[in-house]
Amino acid sequence: MALEHIGDNQKLKLLIKKLEEKYPHYDFSTPAPLDRICKAKHECNKPDKLMYYDVKGNLYCGQKFQQTIDETNINRWEWRTCNALVKTVEELKLSRAKQNKFFN
Repeated sequence: MALEHIGDNQKLKLLIKKLEEKYPHYDFSTPAPLDRICKAKHECNKPDKLMYYDVKGNLYCGQKFQQTIDETNINRWEWRTCNALVKTVEELKLSRAKQNKFFN
């Protein structure tokens, strides 16, 4: 988790200080790893699954699935979105280059 400098907000600085005191051995300067784990394997394997691109050009899974809220009552559920990273920009460029090389 990277704690980015957002502004001169005193409450944010206090939160950062408390987090660094609570977790002294954690390196907050490194960003969090990309989430590549699919949350709905039964839905994401379908051929017509939803995909979307972010601002940087990364390809994400946008498949919606039902997740139960209460384990004692299976009828209580809510909609969730997978949001797993499928391919980064570099991986997309490599796959497009391979396709162009194959078809040309």
